[in-house]
Amino acid sequence: MNEKQMKLLVGIVNYGTANDHYLERVLSDLRSISIDKDIVLFCDRPKDFGSDVEVRIGVPDEGPLYMPLLPRRLFAEKAGQYDVYIGLEDDTPIEERHVRAFVEASNQCDEKTMPGFLRWEHWPDGSVHIDTVHRNFSWDPFSPTRFGDWVFAELTNLQAAVLMFTQKHLDCAMASPHFCDIFSPTRVFQLIERASTQLFEECGLRRVIPVSHIDDFLFPHLANRFHKQRIGLRRALFDAQIKALIETADGKKTPQKLLEPFTALASPTWDKNFDETEEEVFLEPSDGAAREMLWLGASGSDAEHALVKSGHNVTGIPLDSIVSASAESIGVKVTSASWSEAKKELHEKSFDVICVAHMLERLEDPVGLLEWLDRCLTDGGSIVATVPNFDCWWNYPDTSKSMKSQTGFESPWTYNQTGLHFTTPRLVRDWFRDAGFDASIELRLTDGCKRYHWMTLGLAKKQFSREMVIRATSRR
Repeated sequence: MNEKQMKLLVGIVNYGTANDHYLERVLSDLRSISIDKDIVLFCDRPKDFGSDVEVRIGVPDEGPLYMPLLPRRLFAEKAGQYDVYIGLEDDTPIEERHVRAFVEASNQCDEKTMPGFLRWEHWPDGSVHIDTVHRNFSWDPFSPTRFGDWVFAELTNLQAAVLMFTQKHLDCAMASPHFCDIFSPTRVFQLIERASTQLFEECGLRRVIPVSHIDDFLFPHLANRFHKQRIGLRRALFDAQIKALIETADGKKTPQKLLEPFTALASPTWDKNFDETEEEVFLEPSDGAAREMLWLGASGSDAEHALVKSGHNVTGIPLDSIVSASAESIGVKVTSASWSEAKKELHEKSFDVICVAHMLERLEDPVGLLEWLDRCLTDGGSIVATVPNFDCWWNYPDTSKSMKSQTGFESPWTYNQTGLHFTTPRLVRDWFRDAGFDASIELRLTDGCKRYHWMTLGLAKKQFSREMVIRATSRR
């Protein structure tokens, strides 16, 4: 492609008026791009943003959540007339460097592999967080690949606020019968997120992130709202992961994964969260004294960081070889992201406290792991663990939901079916007893159920609690 003669087609969805002030910035940045371009704005009402912006008014019959289909249909209508086709959200601006970097990266890829973009926000404390990397999403540690000066890697979060297609990408996607289809939500992605993820899940495209040139593939999110839910990976931790991805591509780091973070349940609620935030659960038993602590499933999370900042010496068995770099960057001493190798590396170590945050239910043999952890404890040491409580009333506090609607199962499932044990207080107590521990279980009330808890005088606490906190000491 001759970049000097490129022509761009840009489609932007704008519903309502709340984002109009962001849209002004988006259009201003587009106008500053020296490449020849046409801009089409899809709105639900008449608007005037200048003579260089074509406004198409209308909402799909299915509703406003399907408006992201409109740029796709525009691209299909105009296929063959442009070099790069760009779909934007109205609060995510792009610059010329992004377009040119995308074209250069695309030259390294085949027609089914599309370079993708990530998004960042400024948090109130001034820090930058990459909001596309959060919760249960992570890099595939086995995906980094180098092509010349470029290194590409895959992220499990396929949602994108910015989509760019070359003609070869568009031809590949349009060959799928689903390109202009109405999409539906999946277990991982909500309806509005499926506007982009469907392209990679159903339309034959594979998304990669050019991690070697990451600054040209990051956009600001002008709305800057995800900090309210603590969504997003701090830039310093993100950069540590980028370095680990490049080292993996160059053979300097061995790719490893401790466990599969996704389950077969109908909802991602019980997928492994890479950013455990409930640090108070694990800080409580320390009584202010510095301890030797072991964290199972380390990822550089807020909870791990809180332990390090409190003066504890924290060792972590990381969830994978990429997030291992984030954990190490906050002061956690990491092992290999392999159970067998980690056990060898910790053979001579002992710990005052072992933290097991939402891990036991994911292991095929939790009793066997607990027996090994017993040998890692100092005399008088303890284990603190969090585990889901599935022995609850599923339709509280939302009476419209049932166990079937939330999990996909009408009755207790097996580990082989889902990759997750159906944990109850009785089962968890048996695990710890069989492994040689005395354990106390604290049931944590589900949000919205405290009034029901008081109405029943606390007699139904188990039924109103979705999580257990276990504190255990060895009987040896």
